[in-house]
Amino acid sequence: MERWNPITERGSDHPSIWDIIMLRTLFLGALVLMASTTFCQTTLGDPGNPDSSLEDLAPPVAVVPGDITIHQGEEVRFNGSRSTDNVGIVNWTWFFIIGEKDYTLYGEVVSFSFEYAESCSVQLTVRDGAGLQNSTVFNVLVIITEKQERQPVNPLIWWVAFLIFIAFLVLALSRIRQADPVRAVGEDPYHLHP
Repeated sequence: MERWNPITERGSDHPSIWDIIMLRTLFLGALVLMASTTFCQTTLGDPGNPDSSLEDLAPPVAVVPGDITIHQGEEVRFNGSRSTDNVGIVNWTWFFIIGEKDYTLYGEVVSFSFEYAESCSVQLTVRDGAGLQNSTVFNVLVIITEKQERQPVNPLIWWVAFLIFIAFLVLALSRIRQADPVRAVGEDPYHLHP
């Protein structure tokens, strides 16, 4: 009986040594791929899922464009989209005080109108899925426009000016009457017609 040689012979009944090596390589490659995927997801976390099993130790970084100068009454947009985190930011909180009133706005991009010419510091706090947070502060300088610098004239001044005008008018009319007390009806008071 002749013995089968797997290195040199290929037959339909018997696989060659190369077929066996290929099959083992594919099987071992699949096992390594499955093991490495499982290891990465349990050890490093799933980057697409902020609630993955990764213990996030790195806080986010709050980033704002810098100090802002605006005109009184102008609406300004605060943009925190440049803030970063290794897993993902889940909350943006904007806090500032104008006068004695404090304001808190939420969102990656928010808008606010500064109706008073009072500058303030704005604090952006970003928080990631693990509850870690980071803050940064920038200034908003609100300037008064020339049109808004002028104060309206007090209505009392207008009334006083009006009363003085009426007094002069009455005085002028009374002097005209005193100069020519007797006049005939239809007579030309200024003697313009001969």
